[in-house]
Amino acid sequence: MAQALRARMSGLIARNEDLPALLECAGEFGAEVNSFVPFIYYLHQTGQMQGRRILTYRGMKPFYYFLRDDQIVEKADPRGWVSPEKRPLWLPNRNDHFPHKTAREIFPDYRRHYATDFGFNKPILTIHNKYSSGFLVPPLNYFPLDRLDELFAIYKHRYQIVFLPSSAGSLQDRGFSPDHQKDKRLDEASVLRGHPEVVDFHDLLAHHDVSYNELKLRLYASTRLFFTVQGGNAHLCSLFGGSLVVILHRAGQETKFSYAHGHFQYAADPAPIYLIASSVADFMVAATAVEDVVWAEDRVLLGPQGDALRRRFTEQRFG
Repeated sequence: MAQALRARMSGLIARNEDLPALLECAGEFGAEVNSFVPFIYYLHQTGQMQGRRILTYRGMKPFYYFLRDDQIVEKADPRGWVSPEKRPLWLPNRNDHFPHKTAREIFPDYRRHYATDFGFNKPILTIHNKYSSGFLVPPLNYFPLDRLDELFAIYKHRYQIVFLPSSAGSLQDRGFSPDHQKDKRLDEASVLRGHPEVVDFHDLLAHHDVSYNELKLRLYASTRLFFTVQGGNAHLCSLFGGSLVVILHRAGQETKFSYAHGHFQYAADPAPIYLIASSVADFMVAATAVEDVVWAEDRVLLGPQGDALRRRFTEQRFG
């Protein structure tokens, strides 16, 4: 089925010389970073962005650091899901849940470009939460408050935790592009108050004169340990090679193809190590992989405990 889909898509791809002068991105954040950005970077690297501009969402300029400012037009529209058949014919990968590696995509090395010394005296562990309705049901892919409290308590002494809350709140003036799936209220601030050692990303942003997305890219470029949930942020983590990414995935299409065979495996070199947990309880077990990681020059490696967890949460699931 996947091969037939690829064949149909490849037959519909427009030739580069037929590309419009204005290339518009429409869709969710994950689709932009895993499908649109690498095609634009390919066009840039091959000299085919001359005389062309992109139209993307407000705040996304840092993802296109390689383009001139006059090549980037921003729109204030909220993001929304766009079905693959309605995406541009010129995109090499129109279905971001069934992507295939193509010579017409190059993923930017955000780690090399944005690496920043934040001055922390411990390795960084980022924890990203999301609390929004999706799949026509109440929130599923999120860390409940009691589990957040537990994660902070267990790992805050070993690592410098930087927490990205589920809601961006009023950060649109700092370059955060809103989504059609409205964030719901989750009182994460009450948990943070009990753990002053944990850095709230919003507080970090208040001390840096850059946009929301640029600071996020700087943070991720300086991080090799990620706890996150299914969705756009997990897709973003796939661009930062040499990492360990533990994902809470209770619902979503990525388990059908993307995690094992799609851009999660080829967007970065070396590809991150992924542990995928289908329940909050399983996530708490998978998270213990960070307890015996080995720090190598350009990546983290799993120790014996983590390697056993990889077999449980990766190889047995997608092998």
